[in-house]
Amino acid sequence: MKKLVIKNESDELQFIRDLSLEEIKQYNMHIEKIYSLEDDFSLYFITTLNYNDLQQAIKEHSISIINTDDRSIARAVMMDLNRRLLNYMTSARSFVHHMETILKRKFDDTSEEYKILKSATSKEYDDHFAYRFFYKLRNYSQHCGMPIDHISSQITFDTETNSISDKKVMILFSRDRLLQNYSEWGPVKKDLLNMEEDIFEINPYLEEFNQSLDRINSVLMRSKLEKLQESIAFFEAFFSKLKDWNRQIYIGDIKDEKDRQYSLEEIPMPTIKVIIDSFNKDKTIHT
Repeated sequence: MKKLVIKNESDELQFIRDLSLEEIKQYNMHIEKIYSLEDDFSLYFITTLNYNDLQQAIKEHSISIINTDDRSIARAVMMDLNRRLLNYMTSARSFVHHMETILKRKFDDTSEEYKILKSATSKEYDDHFAYRFFYKLRNYSQHCGMPIDHISSQITFDTETNSISDKKVMILFSRDRLLQNYSEWGPVKKDLLNMEEDIFEINPYLEEFNQSLDRINSVLMRSKLEKLQESIAFFEAFFSKLKDWNRQIYIGDIKDEKDRQYSLEEIPMPTIKVIIDSFNKDKTIHT
């Protein structure tokens, strides 16, 4: 007998419900379609994980760095943020190049599919400073060293409650240092020269850059998601009784429930969730 199994808040396995043979058959068919899409878009998923990882690190360091005057801790924080930023930029660049390669291989560089991708990336490059900047900053990091050389802590004080309402670490770049150390900025050089201050905060541009990547991914996924409508509907129904999709969920092959004899196949919930969210977001935008 096979069951749907979830790992609860206490890290214990909990049997949710029995699965029929027809459900297992349908699950196997639809999960293969999900895996096929995951292969093509794995670098986008990795980029999203790296972005979330960077943002989580910023939140955590906001506490540690504000509560100390130790310069060695500040240096360690800056090293860690540089590492995570480099991981994020590298995966973002690889995602775009990987999709270009896939479309060239499957079609060619004169195909409509390839033209749609190039149009999407060109639009982001032309319309958004953050996309241009991080595109070039990745090259800067390869040739000139670590991108972050300043961090600062900011405390927001609420006068009404007479308490601290927010703490955050600000990642700061020096415009003059960037221009002095690297000559291949292209149109980004003009953007930097137009800045009023030498030191500027990068945190807001990180969010803007990630939104650009989301839009590019949305364009690429649109045609594929349309072909996955049946699979998306299946998984929405399959997990409809689950309150928390963020937990580890399994297909359990139960040999002896009393003696806890069973084998587990983990369901790729993060991938399924991203695909369903992308489909619903795209459907909302285009209705």
